[in-house]
Amino acid sequence: RKNETSDAFWVPMTSPSRDGIELVGQDGTTVMSYLWNLDYVSDPNHVQLIEEDTVAIVSSRITNSVLRIRLGTSAHDSVIEWIMNGHNSTVELYDEFGTLYKGGNSPDWLFESQHNAEYMGDDLIYLVDDAERDTALGKGIASSKLNASSVMIIRVKNSTESGDYVGRVVWRYDLGVEMGIYGDFDKLFTGNALAAYWNQHPATAYIDAQAFVEEITMDKEVAWSAHIYGNNTMKGGQGMEGDVMNGWRIYSAERFYERPTISHITCDDSAAKNAWVTFKVHNNFRENNLKPGRYSVTSSNGDHTTSGTFNFHPYWSDNDLEVSVKGANVECDGLVIEVTNHFNQSTSKTVKG
Repeated sequence: RKNETSDAFWVPMTSPSRDGIELVGQDGTTVMSYLWNLDYVSDPNHVQLIEEDTVAIVSSRITNSVLRIRLGTSAHDSVIEWIMNGHNSTVELYDEFGTLYKGGNSPDWLFESQHNAEYMGDDLIYLVDDAERDTALGKGIASSKLNASSVMIIRVKNSTESGDYVGRVVWRYDLGVEMGIYGDFDKLFTGNALAAYWNQHPATAYIDAQAFVEEITMDKEVAWSAHIYGNNTMKGGQGMEGDVMNGWRIYSAERFYERPTISHITCDDSAAKNAWVTFKVHNNFRENNLKPGRYSVTSSNGDHTTSGTFNFHPYWSDNDLEVSVKGANVECDGLVIEVTNHFNQSTSKTVKG
């Protein structure tokens, strides 16, 4: 995020009486902060700024809630647009089976101690349900716990009938292990999702690895995985003491590419002196706002080029480009497509056939 004087970034923050988010400059000083009552935001483990830093998606772990907050120009000027889940929930929330969760006191909550909730476009929130049961007002860990963590996608929309916000689980995947904290779940531009999680009970007989990073398809198949192993020397306890916080744990994981990507190329040169090429473009990492990019398509002999600018869409949404290259003897075979992002990182592909 670029402010008036320097690069800065938003982070969750905690204080003795109020928790919230703050904008921190490169020198470590606080540029701006927003704080809320602990009954609404407590132990925020993730904050995402969208819509050009005017809206914050805040994951409040202790209150088992995800909040969408409209930020104002000052630290005291913000409006909570909705609260999903937890004792202050304002969202009518349904699981994947159509069961209604009204919020209020536990156990009428869809998820608990969630982690890394993020908006991914198209009204979709991706999150990790750690399934660690807090007391109703987040005053500590209750003795009863759920038995498995999961990752889920929830669509939150404003109802045209009631005017209230309604959330529905559109996809959910049981991880088969329990982790009381941490974990990550992100959208990939392939249509799959990236999950990062760990097992807080390493003594479990049928689970050898301590931590996992997996690419999961929407058909709930594992497309790719990395398993991280330890020696499991700490096998003493099964509660919040002992083996739980020993071994490998993953807070979050991100997918990066070295350069922007070009894919799904089609080309038609049936018209005289014209080649019409279409392709998809994605930046080499996911961002939350529009970012400028530029392209060029050049004939095989280098004599004819069409160039222009576009915006990389946020949340790794598709960028569909259509480009016409005109000139004598222009044909699809050998066309060179080049794409550059706002960091001047470029990639190119040559059209075949």
